[in-house]
Amino acid sequence: MNDDSLMDRMFRTFDHDSDGYLTCNEWLTGLWIFLKGNVTEQTTYCFQVYDIDGDGYLSKSDLFQLLKSSLRPAIAKAMPFGQRGGGPTAAVMGNNEDDPDEGPRDLSEMALSLLDRDLDGRVSLEDFLQSVQNDYLLMEILGSCLPSGARAAAVLAALSGNGTLPISVPPPTA
Repeated sequence: MNDDSLMDRMFRTFDHDSDGYLTCNEWLTGLWIFLKGNVTEQTTYCFQVYDIDGDGYLSKSDLFQLLKSSLRPAIAKAMPFGQRGGGPTAAVMGNNEDDPDEGPRDLSEMALSLLDRDLDGRVSLEDFLQSVQNDYLLMEILGSCLPSGARAAAVLAALSGNGTLPISVPPPTA
């Protein structure tokens, strides 16, 4: 998922009535879960963000789209311009120039096998909750949609008046 599509999915997860706007209650509830929610709340939030088509399941297609879009920019950033061939990049992205989706497809199948607890070919919220309970790192296997602990603490401190946000805000344009 690129940054824009990730932000769109995060917004849609906050927007409980799906009207395209966040009420104060939706914003505060979402922000609370985002910053201070317990493991179950945050895991449910991540699941909802990852559920691209909103059908209540993570399908192989959802997993593939998430992995493909989150891996490509990271690999491109890590690889020197023009470098191709073997090594870790080929292992993750696939070494088949005729099928550049081979690596993400293989990874999505591995992710499905890790997360699909009831072996029905898709990942339900219950599957995802059980998997994350056994291995917390699986919560963000499909891309990061939660702030780090330090960033969450900085935002909470700023919101409570005990600090400033560690970001710069550009001045408004005329």
